[in-house]
Amino acid sequence: MNTNIYNSVFDEVRTMGLDIVDFQDVVTYLLENGVICREDKKIEEGYYDKFVRMESVVKDYLNLINISVEHDEDLYSIRLYAPVQIHQKREVMER
Repeated sequence: MNTNIYNSVFDEVRTMGLDIVDFQDVVTYLLENGVICREDKKIEEGYYDKFVRMESVVKDYLNLINISVEHDEDLYSIRLYAPVQIHQKREVMER
């Protein structure tokens, strides 16, 4: 059987009680906005709750394209860091 990323994500998300549309919605929203904060908007509350259920899949998927995902559980927020930002963040932390 030939396995591809789509089928792997599809199957993994289904085991979490969600579907591929939920995955696509969360990832698209993160890529468009760069952040989800559960306390800010009703729509972000839903995306945050879905993200928590499929966090490992979203992180693995975005790491394929070198996008880092930071999940702050205390602030109920998720933030993306593009590859350039990651390098800049490391430089600042090393100073």
